[in-house]
Amino acid sequence: MKIVSWNVQGAKKAKVREEVKFLQRTHKPDILCLIETMTNDRNTAQIIQKMGFENYDFIPPVNHSGGIWVLWNNNHIHASVLCKESRAIHMLVDDSSNLNNLVISGV
Repeated sequence: MKIVSWNVQGAKKAKVREEVKFLQRTHKPDILCLIETMTNDRNTAQIIQKMGFENYDFIPPVNHSGGIWVLWNNNHIHASVLCKESRAIHMLVDDSSNLNNLVISGV
C-alpha cells in the first residue's frame, strides 16, 4: 500500500492538480492526503472530481487555515472513514495484499 501526504498550502492552484496527476503517474498512491487545502465546500467538490480518484472525503478549513482531503482508489485496498473531527480524518483501511487492517489519520 502506498500513502502520500502533502501539505499543499492551498489546493485551488492549478499547479496542485498538475502535481497530483504527476504523483498518480509516478508513484501510484492508494491513498492521497492533502493537508492545509484552504478551500471551501463548493470548490472542494469541483476540484476533487478532476483529480482522478474513485473515492474521497474532506474536512473544510476553519477560518483561514486547515482543510483536509483524503482521496483513494479501492484497487488494492478498501478504505472507509471512521470519524471526522474539525482538524482530523480517521480511516479504517483493509490492505488485501498484506491481509492487514490499519487505522490511518490525516491531521
